[in-house]
Amino acid sequence: MSLSPTLPASSYSGSEAFARDRETIIGSEWWVVAHLQELPEPGDVVRFTIAGWDLLAVRQDDRGVKIFHNTCRHRFGPLVWEEERPRGLSHLQCRYHGWCYRRDGSLLATPQFGSPVKGRGLIEVPVHVWRGLIFAVPQGSEQSSPPPVVRALEALFSDLDLAGWEVERRATHRLACDWKVYVENYLEGYHIPWVHPGLAREVSLREYAVKLHDDGVVVTHHVGPRTPDAVNSGRWAWAWPGLAVNVYASGVCIERMVPEEVGVTRVDYLYLFPGSVSDEARSRAMEMSAEVTAEDVRIVEAVQRNLMAAGGATGVLSPRHEAGVAAFQRRVRNAWDRC
Repeated sequence: MSLSPTLPASSYSGSEAFARDRETIIGSEWWVVAHLQELPEPGDVVRFTIAGWDLLAVRQDDRGVKIFHNTCRHRFGPLVWEEERPRGLSHLQCRYHGWCYRRDGSLLATPQFGSPVKGRGLIEVPVHVWRGLIFAVPQGSEQSSPPPVVRALEALFSDLDLAGWEVERRATHRLACDWKVYVENYLEGYHIPWVHPGLAREVSLREYAVKLHDDGVVVTHHVGPRTPDAVNSGRWAWAWPGLAVNVYASGVCIERMVPEEVGVTRVDYLYLFPGSVSDEARSRAMEMSAEVTAEDVRIVEAVQRNLMAAGGATGVLSPRHEAGVAAFQRRVRNAWDRC
């Protein structure tokens, strides 16, 4: 039986490779930008950046959400600074020349501009909300709704009331690797015994299985025997192109694998728990998450350094353990071929 080759090492480094991903995958796909619990009241705003696109999720008067580019239609000034978490805004105002926009993105005022202005509302992008998770498409093209990924997640997590759970904590990590390196690490359990000793005590590689849904739209991981006091529930799911749902015994971590720039990936965590879960159980889940993340950071950054030195070389994929990686790489190749 012939072994499947990986993508060439050159696909993971350099501005040309990143620009290809940005054009063919990142800008035109659905990404989770926030959770409704993070913006509970009209005028609440959450900012989200991905591969150079700067987006704002704005809670509307009717309790819905709209997503806009964080860009004034005058001369491209920002409406919200990186460090801000606006709450209850009556309007959005450009930080450059003061142009004002209503919560719905329509133009409200152009101070001292000198001439009437019409039709210059904020640039809006497609949005879909599933169980409190807010999905958006950065480039703003028309998309089917609900997204295919949502239909798959609905089937997998019909038992989780994510919309009603509490946001316990947000955490962000910046990694010195291409986003695909981090995604591929997530999509296999082959490395667990050698990289994650704590996690390895809760799962069995012999029983660890990866099941594919819709050719990589969602990849679910099911874990075999667990210790009675395990933090992990044995369910992890990944959804194209960069979302993971990590289910613990006590709650869930929504994980976003965000391409930030050439050679930099941002991993955002949003920890959700039912109100009845104790502080101790919440802490145990988040501590396990932090431990596994630190171990993953070390290995993926080492892999990235080796990829940058490997040129056009390829690796091989395990037919037993790396079917998820193979599905992801097929999806990437298909996206590149459509360009």
